[in-house]
Amino acid sequence: MESSSFNETPLLATLKNTVQYKNGRVFLLNRREYPEKIKYVECKNYEEVAVAIENMTIQGSVTMALTAGYGFVLALEHYHPQKNGPIGQYIRDIYNRFLHTRPTGQQLKQILDKCLGLTQKSNG
Repeated sequence: MESSSFNETPLLATLKNTVQYKNGRVFLLNRREYPEKIKYVECKNYEEVAVAIENMTIQGSVTMALTAGYGFVLALEHYHPQKNGPIGQYIRDIYNRFLHTRPTGQQLKQILDKCLGLTQKSNG
């Protein structure tokens, strides 16, 4: 990849270039294809986000943690009591799903713990 200027910020140097949450979707720079190709993967639900973490579409501890946090948001946006059951159990299921995408990911666990704590506070 060629850069036209030394002042340009490298693609991976800015977090927003690797993961974004926009209009109820998570967009991930496909690290399996970068740097040969710059392609983004669009995730429409939390399961697609979890699979992207598992199959290394997204890489790096900080970006994986942020991606899981956005996935948590997607899961909550798609929650329906009739379909998903009690909110407390649903939240724990989402937490466990993301935690198992990278069981040794400490930053991933930290952000998931924060998500879990915030959702438990707001749901009594």
